[in-house]
Amino acid sequence: MGSKQLSLSDADSDGYSLLHALAQHNYPDLVALLCEKGMWGARSKSECIDARDKWGVTPLMLASLNGNEQCVAVLLRHGADRSIADSKGVSAEAWAQRNGHSAVAASIRDARQT
Repeated sequence: MGSKQLSLSDADSDGYSLLHALAQHNYPDLVALLCEKGMWGARSKSECIDARDKWGVTPLMLASLNGNEQCVAVLLRHGADRSIADSKGVSAEAWAQRNGHSAVAASIRDARQT
């Protein structure tokens, strides 16, 4: 039986990737480990970090709207694009603010883009 290597680009038919799930459910240590190991699979780092599901939602947005501050920090450290908006035009910072996570919104706003 062949084995398949775990990849952050693994996604379902809606484009919801492993990285989306880890960010949404607050697993910052796993996000950091897999990013640092370069577990991008067939995609580039930026394609994985900024992967959009069929609604245009990125892992950073999911971490933000759930108030997962550590996941937000890890994603930003690995180059997540804070300027991306979903299909409704809502950014990660706006999702955080809308859901009462002002510290997360501030960390996104204040993050230095490289």
